[in-house]
Amino acid sequence: MKKTTRSALFAFLFLGAPAILLAQAASDLRGMGEAVAQQGLYAKAISYYQQAVAADPNDWQSYQDMGDAYMKMNDNAEALGAYQKSLQINPNNSAAQAQVNSLTSEGVTAQAPAPAAPPAASSPSGPPGSQFNESQPMEPGQYPPFGHPHHRQPQPEPNYKDNLAPMDHAKMWFKWDFAYNYSTQEDLINSANATNTEAQNGTLFYNFTNANALMSNSGFSTGGELGFLVNPNFGIGIGARYIQAGTYTLTAVDTSSSQVYPEDFENATFTPSVVPITLDFYLFMPDHDGRFFISAGAGYYWGVVNVNENYSLQNYRNNPNAQDNPLGNLYAGNVGFQVGIGRDFAIGRNFGISLFARGRFCQISGFQGTLSDGDNYALVKYSDGTVDIDSPANVGVGGEKYAVIDYTGFDAGISLNWFSL
Repeated sequence: MKKTTRSALFAFLFLGAPAILLAQAASDLRGMGEAVAQQGLYAKAISYYQQAVAADPNDWQSYQDMGDAYMKMNDNAEALGAYQKSLQINPNNSAAQAQVNSLTSEGVTAQAPAPAAPPAASSPSGPPGSQFNESQPMEPGQYPPFGHPHHRQPQPEPNYKDNLAPMDHAKMWFKWDFAYNYSTQEDLINSANATNTEAQNGTLFYNFTNANALMSNSGFSTGGELGFLVNPNFGIGIGARYIQAGTYTLTAVDTSSSQVYPEDFENATFTPSVVPITLDFYLFMPDHDGRFFISAGAGYYWGVVNVNENYSLQNYRNNPNAQDNPLGNLYAGNVGFQVGIGRDFAIGRNFGISLFARGRFCQISGFQGTLSDGDNYALVKYSDGTVDIDSPANVGVGGEKYAVIDYTGFDAGISLNWFSL
């Protein structure tokens, strides 16, 4: 009996204990591989898995993890070989079997996993910690010395099997766009037409004898958007843009011969612009070159009208002090809505361009502000349809009302896109 017990003890010491130690070493190495794989360092993870299977050739889990790492690096032949080795050891490994079935159906031919790399040699004459070589895997229980610099390795290209462009999987995007802008600006357009008609009819305001006014629907816009992808077909964007409409210009003069003072005149320019802060929802139709999209949303549109006016009404008011040069901005805001359609084109892994068109509805009135002469002004529309600045106290008197700056219209342009994968 004692002899049998003694024989079993010797068998364990000489056969079982080394096997347990090797299995533990393989487990430690596999754990290190999993840790660096989570950081995206797949090549380094593979070297740990290779050492794990060298320590324990029956470590089917390390072969499977090795296959997963090769897949992340788009090395499907090596991955298939690793999965098949895992199945040879553990035929019940359903995860490895599924990968083998998928890869072989794609016509991938297996390549045997590479042997383990030799461990790094230590240098006894070096400074403390010099035995650690980051280009080689760490041994079980070995850790980098305090203060040892770590060098980031380049991220591998993502392995997408759905044949979509990388941008269609980007969790975040940033766009900067430049566009032609068209806006209705009905009150300013009508003011220019009314002024020119009155000049032809001889019925100009302030008894002016001649005047000319211009207003264009054309302008430009530029701005950025930060977006978040919920899934390849749906996203949310938060944007801020600057939209400038055309500039309204007015030139009027009194050239009548019965002047006590020099000729009266009025020169004015009103330049409307708006900064919308928007929230948009995106519907994407992704493909291997990029994606089509439709967007819709709302925002707060903060409008500004820059005023530069210079006038003299000395004869009209029979007052030599009836002249001024008010400069500055009038402000107002309102809620607006926008819809868009476009196409994102993938250029590289993280970059792209877009062509887009965006419709918009937003009308803003109630513009007020204090100008350079210290007086408070409002942008108003008179009963004859002309637009000018006047005291807010006169709004509602004699058919005078706040003018509307109408940004309803569209943008059409191009954007430069950056995608975070």
